[in-house]
Amino acid sequence: MLTINTKLGGNHVKAILVDDEQLALDFMERQLKKMGEIDIIGKYTNPLEAKHQIVNQEVDVVFLDIQLPEINGLELAEEILEKKPEQTIVFVTAYDEYAVKAFEINAIDYLVKPVQLDRLQETIKRVENNQQPSAKKALSSLHIYVLGDFSMESSEDKDEIITWRTKKAQELFLYLLHHRGKLVRKSTLIELLWPDIELERVNSLLYTTIYYVRKTLRSYHHHLQVKNASDGYVLETKNVVLDIDKWEEGITALPALNETTIDRYTDIMSLYKGAYLQDFNFLWAEADQYRWEQLWLTTALKI
Repeated sequence: MLTINTKLGGNHVKAILVDDEQLALDFMERQLKKMGEIDIIGKYTNPLEAKHQIVNQEVDVVFLDIQLPEINGLELAEEILEKKPEQTIVFVTAYDEYAVKAFEINAIDYLVKPVQLDRLQETIKRVENNQQPSAKKALSSLHIYVLGDFSMESSEDKDEIITWRTKKAQELFLYLLHHRGKLVRKSTLIELLWPDIELERVNSLLYTTIYYVRKTLRSYHHHLQVKNASDGYVLETKNVVLDIDKWEEGITALPALNETTIDRYTDIMSLYKGAYLQDFNFLWAEADQYRWEQLWLTTALKI
């Protein structure tokens, strides 16, 4: 292992290289140095030592070989992302059969050996364009509105515009949000989104869609993270306020209705801007949609 002590400065990209072949490390280092403004702060043939260094220092991008001794590069990436969910990872390998799995893990790119300079330049542009937002976001709250028109709004930035790559990606996210904090199995998602697609294609569709969801949520990583768990995924939330939670909690906490409490009733009821996910015709949302509509109606009749 060779650690390179470089004086970091300006907007240089800080990179760590991991490969079990020293020649491959040296070649990648030469290619990166041709590009300028890239500081290689570590080169490792030992994946466990690499993991320790990556999770304990500031690194902009990790170039990670998939074929490693002791631990598969994909497994190593998952362990790194458990500790540092925002870490940018680029996989480098001689075999392109791992591409789908790499994107499921949320790699920003995938390079096939021998890495060509023009292709590497594209990757570095992606890294620079995906630099994480300021730490201020970690302290803010993310408001998600599912009553009436679906939207998301942070405390720092108003009028958030979310662009989903596909309708399936949007539905997958909303289903995970519906079951936030709980394990959703891959088989459940497959049956929900692609019930008629043959098995050979469906896994690829699922992994690609998960990748699109993670990419869309990248700027919200302080608040929303899709994590691999067992044979499925869990959407973990932090500092997230859902209007449906706020409304239902407010309704259930209301005191007896009388002249002195009616203003509290009307204030809480004003939060109900429309039916749950009203712009979508999701069969899986209908039961809760009906339950909340009945709760609104019962309270409205009381008032």
